Amino acid sequence: MYEKIYTLLKNEKEPLSTKEIAEKIGIRSGKATLGLLRLQEEGKIEGIEINGKLHWKIKSKDEKVEKLEKKMR
Repeated sequence: MYEKIYTLLKNEKEPLSTKEIAEKIGIRSGKATLGLLRLQEEGKIEGIEINGKLHWKIKSKDEKVEKLEKKMR
């Protein structure tokens, strides 16, 4: 289930709320929350506040990591 959440967030341009994520993949908000917390713990996503509500997005890479990855290509 958390793979579906990650894929959804990866393909979205804007951050999504827990409710939006749950609706888009067809699960309850509680299950979505568990998946989101797991992904956050793994460092794959991050939560940001928009208009007083928590939204989720793919975690931005550190600039140093991005430069290193470019050099390795």
